[in-house]
Amino acid sequence: MGYEDAIFQMYLGQVPMFQACSEEELSAVAYLASPRALETGTAVVREGETGDEFFLLMMGTATVSRQGEDVASLKPGDYFGELALFDPDPRNATVTADVPVTMAVLERDRFQPRSTPSQPCGMPYYAGWQSAFTKWTPTLDRLQKLSRE
Repeated sequence: MGYEDAIFQMYLGQVPMFQACSEEELSAVAYLASPRALETGTAVVREGETGDEFFLLMMGTATVSRQGEDVASLKPGDYFGELALFDPDPRNATVTADVPVTMAVLERDRFQPRSTPSQPCGMPYYAGWQSAFTKWTPTLDRLQKLSRE
């Protein structure tokens, strides 16, 4: 395993939906991802567009905006789009590269066939996803309330 692979796997293990996975299972998930490099000012995802990819920021920084307002900054190890692996709902924010960025990208079509409860690490994915969703529910509720105002 190369240095970049080891860093990606370490970051991946910090994502709540993957925390219950073994090193071998994390390696299998990491294998499914592909690198993507984008230039400064490039929109990684756009609010309102349908999403089918999960992103893990490896290098650089990015800004998250909602309805044109900056709401968060992302640094290496931060991630977004995990719900898109399970749900094709539109993106709820735009993420734009502040500087040249490198990300690991996991596509729904590559991930889902391997993430059923009968597959290795399937139950940890779902348990982790449920844990992440439960953790983020108050934040999501606040964002929905703000979007109605």
